Amino acid sequence: MQKKVEELKRSLILDEASTHFLTQSFDKVQVAEIAKKAGVSVGTIYNLFGSKEGLYEAFVDRQITAAYATISSECAKMSDPIEQLRFVTSYKFHYFEENREVIKANILANPLLLHASTYNKSPAMKKIMELLGTIIDHIGRIYPLRSYDLMQLAYHYKALTNSYIERWVDADFDLRTKIDEATDLFLFGITDTTAIRTTR
Repeated sequence: MQKKVEELKRSLILDEASTHFLTQSFDKVQVAEIAKKAGVSVGTIYNLFGSKEGLYEAFVDRQITAAYATISSECAKMSDPIEQLRFVTSYKFHYFEENREVIKANILANPLLLHASTYNKSPAMKKIMELLGTIIDHIGRIYPLRSYDLMQLAYHYKALTNSYIERWVDADFDLRTKIDEATDLFLFGITDTTAIRTTR
């Protein structure tokens, strides 16, 4: 019973925290304000999450979990692995563009944010990387790959798309206009054939 109560409190707090983290940069978010809106004490938040950083990590994990659910569901409807990969890029770039101001503020305050363990240690992130590996494997059954270390290629994809986001922080352009460019650049880099150019 106590565990269910704690889970309910965690969920309520995360619901409120999500509103704050999606509309304000990390440094401007006040734990006291989240506690007030969630109807709990500040001590309860620290007991459940350990710190403001711990609360933010839980928020990020929730966002990545939701992303995985959407990505895996939509990709399951597609038979073409290149279309699946393009969807993953589209989902990622749309998310960052739709939350442009707060994400840019957070990255400017912490330039290593995209590479931080906050994102990489999420169980859902591991699932996304495994899904990317599966998509790349299916691409490799159509077009020869330069390497068959699928997880290494998945991390190359992550690094490439993150590089577009890092450039986006400094430049004034719509990240969504780079979906095809980023996807194609990755595909041309991992395959041994130019035949892939005819897929779009």
